[in-house]
Amino acid sequence: MCPIKELNYFAKDIKSENFRKEYYNDTYLDIKKYIKSGMKKTIPMAFVENLEDYESLFSNVRNEKAIGESSISYLYSKVAAKEIFKFNPKAKIIIILRNPLERAFSHYLMDLKHGYASGSFIEEIKKDQIRERKGWGISNLYIELGKYEEQIKRFTKIFPKEQILLLNFDDLKKNNKKLIRRVFNFLNIDQNVKIDLDEIHNKSKVPKNNFVKGIMKIRPLRKILRKMPNKFKLYFENRFFSDKNNPKLTEEDREFMNKYYL
Repeated sequence: MCPIKELNYFAKDIKSENFRKEYYNDTYLDIKKYIKSGMKKTIPMAFVENLEDYESLFSNVRNEKAIGESSISYLYSKVAAKEIFKFNPKAKIIIILRNPLERAFSHYLMDLKHGYASGSFIEEIKKDQIRERKGWGISNLYIELGKYEEQIKRFTKIFPKEQILLLNFDDLKKNNKKLIRRVFNFLNIDQNVKIDLDEIHNKSKVPKNNFVKGIMKIRPLRKILRKMPNKFKLYFENRFFSDKNNPKLTEEDREFMNKYYL
């Protein structure tokens, strides 16, 4: 996998110059500088626009049987499926879907953590729905990102059925080993590849108190934190964030969201 988790290269209708300021600052990366540095540090997200840069990010590939990246914007993007097919018509596409209500709530918790949201779940949904400008990196898209049917069709219309693997996030929670075996079979790779399936990734955590919430809204400080080594970032997160303070989905939240999705 590429050392940048989400490259967003094929989502060519998503332009970083249109992003709201805080999102742009949080996702900006000097790609050429990163490549020259040897790409030793894992980066969660960047918006790569140049093909030469994109291919350079895979320059550490040797004899691996399968390589890839995992940009979630490709599902939302209206052109990514066509762009991927144009780049490599034999590409294999793995899509994992989550209950759209739970997806939106998890997204909301992440925004609370990063200082993009401060109100209740429903307040933030309503605020996002009435924004004049909408789009990736512009608004939060809590509702829009869960409209899966139209998104999946963009891939199924272009790629042969045997090149698409559609997975359910609930299956990942119930039996991750079984799901990983399906992925390995789909990619025709060694079933014995060792992966730590017990480690929990991207666990939702929110600031422990209002002081930390205030810190997370200071953009220059956030920029400094982003450039810190991963060990320091992990210490900072464990010290000042907790999943014990996470808001919980209420029946009111569920009823409100089901109006959109039923």
